[in-house]
Amino acid sequence: MKKILLMTLTLIFILTAKSYAAMPDISAGESTFDIFKGCYIFKNNVRISDRGMTITAQRATAQMTTQKVWADGGVTFEQEGLKFKCDKIFVNARESMVEVIGNLNLIQDGAVRISGDVGKFSWSDKCADFYGKVKLTANKNIKVDSNLNINAKKLNGTYAHIRYNVIEKKIIALDKTFEKIPVQDYSEPNPTE
Repeated sequence: MKKILLMTLTLIFILTAKSYAAMPDISAGESTFDIFKGCYIFKNNVRISDRGMTITAQRATAQMTTQKVWADGGVTFEQEGLKFKCDKIFVNARESMVEVIGNLNLIQDGAVRISGDVGKFSWSDKCADFYGKVKLTANKNIKVDSNLNINAKKLNGTYAHIRYNVIEKKIIALDKTFEKIPVQDYSEPNPTE
């Protein structure tokens, strides 16, 4: 019986230590835990930093078990010289994806500025897609995919869709018309599975 108790306590200690090691750095004026949804709720000057990424907002909900974060209210997202500003953001760390909604602005190292209605960013392929009324302002150092057959000097303008590789600082797709804006998966957290 003592061996079982000792093994159980050791296992709990190891699991607890691992979960604390993986926790992001979070600060907020107010924080609570919703036991029914399995989520932390943060309010007032929220700042979440993890793996070189920083999110600031007025409100955020974080579900640590699924590695998802929902935030709104003057949101900024920064990582490796890349900066998004928007109304709402949804981060799914397990799927390496960020969805941004409303008054979206991307700024990267002074090379490019893209604004739009909604967007998605993938850590895996380092590409960002922007949809809606998308405005592009790029300097002369921006690269353009050769398949686009467009001069970099004539890039600046308004589009329905833009795909941008943030590592290469390269425009991959420009569409003046785009039939459907993808529906953003900004649903509220469900109870922990």
